[in-house]
Amino acid sequence: MTKEKEKETWEIPNFDKYDIYKLDDKLVINEKPKPKNYVVGCTLINIALLALNVCVFLSTKILVTTIIQVVK
Repeated sequence: MTKEKEKETWEIPNFDKYDIYKLDDKLVINEKPKPKNYVVGCTLINIALLALNVCVFLSTKILVTTIIQVVK
């Protein structure tokens, strides 16, 4: 059997993915947290709140017109 030689591969790291800073004369390298996407959740919450506002407005309008009819 022949032994295959492993090739050394060197990759240049993507430094945009890491926070690099100096702390107590030591170099600290931390991976940056992934940005979270809140757009979909916020949109759904906004639609639900808008629907709730419409329901409250309509119920208030119905209540006011009922009270006006009763008072007359």
